[in-house]
Amino acid sequence: MTELSILFLWHMHQPYYKDMVQGGCMMPWVRLHAIKGYMDMLAAVEAVPGTRVTFNLTPSLIRQLEEYAQGHTTDDFQVISEKPADELTPAERAFVLRHFFMANWDVMVRPYPEYQRLLGKRGAQPGADFEQIQKKFSDTEIRDLVVWYNLTWFGWAALAKWPELEELKRKGREFTEDDKQLVLSRQTEAVAGIIPAYRRLWDQGAIEVSASPMYHPILPLIYDSSLADRAHPGVPQPPRFRHPEDAVAQTGRGLAFIKEAMGRRPVGMWPSEGSVAHEIVPLLMDNEVRWVATDEHLLWKRVRSYRRDDALFHPWKVIEGGRELDVFFRDSGLSDLIGFNYSKQPPERAADDLVRRLREIRAAEARINQDHAVVTIALDGENPWESYPDGGKLFLNRLYQQIARTEGLATVTASEYLDRHPPTRVLDQMPTGSWISSNFDIWIGGPEENKAWDYLRRVRDDMPGLMEDMPQGVRDGAMDSLFAAEGSDWFWWYGDSFQSDLKAEFDYLFRLHLKNAYVILGAEPPAFLNEPVRFAHPVQAAEEPLDLISPAIDGKVTDYYEWRAAGRLNLRGSQGAMYQAVTRLKDIYFGFDLTNFYLRLDPQPGCEDCESLDVHLSIIGPRRLVIIFPFLKPQMARLCEERDDGVLEPVGDVGPIAADKIIELKAPFDALGLAPAQEVDFVIKLMDRDLEIERHPRDGYISFTVPDENFEARYWSV
Repeated sequence: MTELSILFLWHMHQPYYKDMVQGGCMMPWVRLHAIKGYMDMLAAVEAVPGTRVTFNLTPSLIRQLEEYAQGHTTDDFQVISEKPADELTPAERAFVLRHFFMANWDVMVRPYPEYQRLLGKRGAQPGADFEQIQKKFSDTEIRDLVVWYNLTWFGWAALAKWPELEELKRKGREFTEDDKQLVLSRQTEAVAGIIPAYRRLWDQGAIEVSASPMYHPILPLIYDSSLADRAHPGVPQPPRFRHPEDAVAQTGRGLAFIKEAMGRRPVGMWPSEGSVAHEIVPLLMDNEVRWVATDEHLLWKRVRSYRRDDALFHPWKVIEGGRELDVFFRDSGLSDLIGFNYSKQPPERAADDLVRRLREIRAAEARINQDHAVVTIALDGENPWESYPDGGKLFLNRLYQQIARTEGLATVTASEYLDRHPPTRVLDQMPTGSWISSNFDIWIGGPEENKAWDYLRRVRDDMPGLMEDMPQGVRDGAMDSLFAAEGSDWFWWYGDSFQSDLKAEFDYLFRLHLKNAYVILGAEPPAFLNEPVRFAHPVQAAEEPLDLISPAIDGKVTDYYEWRAAGRLNLRGSQGAMYQAVTRLKDIYFGFDLTNFYLRLDPQPGCEDCESLDVHLSIIGPRRLVIIFPFLKPQMARLCEERDDGVLEPVGDVGPIAADKIIELKAPFDALGLAPAQEVDFVIKLMDRDLEIERHPRDGYISFTVPDENFEARYWSV
């Protein structure tokens, strides 16, 4: 009988938020994910005896959990939470109103009427004047908001352990300072128990712990940033960053740190963002790494002749200098179903669907006479559960139970499987790329990403001269801060692929780590580090315009192909609490023929607060124009010219415009005063009278060139 093992690899990760000079953290995500994802995921394993999973714990996360547990760090959110509400300054009250709704609104705010009421009173626009808005809130309301924010982050395992937290949820409002201190004390207790709990389950054999490099850098890019060109030839390159010694140090220190914290050294590794290249194989072997995991699409770069069922569901090995490194390739489809799709389905149906797919894989392996096989399901182990209505409890419980009850299926840790079934398939070379698009484009190649790499290179080049004659401890401290800046997360938030209300804070932290490398060495940080990496620039569309279009303006997708060649700005590029706002738009399409500009807006279903909203299509250049129409049921669009003082002067009407399932607008270039070959920049805003509540893109603008009769798609600036 064919046995199909299921290797769950849950990746637990946070970048290093702590200021290594001043102490303290700007952001609360280590603390808040500890009371939700980190705690819940262990409880899910323990709830179904015999379940085996692998957790990839990043050293940067474990270090911060230790610092919280030992009282060596706190975060700005925690400091304000602990302060009595009637002692908060206006700036601190504004901070609470801006930040204390950073949770998934659908499952962590709206189910609670009082929390939802406070959100409605504050408003949905993240860029509002909270210094003014805070004046409308009483001390009791501010305290209630602080309690709700800290309370709603508790996952199901914590709520089961401490029933008094559920009592506070039922109370709902007019919390006391004692209520608040109870919530915060339970957080402290939960954080302190995380590392011992993982260590205990590892000792019991229920889990295996693997690691990532110390501060979660993209190892191939730290080794040599020019490797990005191999993964995606022609991608724009920053000045070359090449420090193999940093890749070696990040790997060795990460494994050693986990050994010190957990009592044993991991033998497996999830290279940050699943990023691999053949150049890093020897350094992994030198650090006695037995196995790594990455994405299936990298496998297909090397083994095009294999059938999927014969290639993907078995580990491979890379041989270098007589040594072997085992490699698991994740099933990206199954992993993405958990990460992005199953949260929208009833949990029992979602779990049963995944088990059905696993049974089909087992049947396929049986048909090719395989006695054993393994499916690797690897994904973020903390963020997806923010989108599950119950935090993933029912889904995970049902999933683990159904696997245990299904003949021929069993969960397994990575090392257990390798002990039983050493790989026989050999890769001629480790492929180059990451788990996203098989390249490194998320972290390098864009104007902001490359500017960040240039900052990192310049600081790294300064280090040897500044460290000369310095004590070893000071050298180590400076390099520690620089290594923190090499982490992947700072580069993740640069560019247009992912959105967050905290992009400015991530930019600041990246530059702070670089500055601190100088401060620790007693040197003055260079002035360029005061300049943010982020800057306004044309935003890359998810799909570039390919050709002229001439859609029917009827508010419907009349024909599949009418918008097929248009540009599209995908507004669903981020999940989780770091992306605070819930948008009322799903997609924005834009395009043109030789005489007209076309816009299509796809609203989210069930927009309950949209009656008063207007859409402003704001043309930034070459003229400052605004096309205005109602978000719901528009019949005509008004064209205004924006004066220097911001006043909108009516010019006339443009159209036609129509709305049904979608909103479609046709605006003649003549009416807009735009001529062929002119560069046009624009943004889309949703306005509630004079209050801007949404802007797309959130940073930068969309840019295109008015076409002429010789138009080619290359004229678009994306």
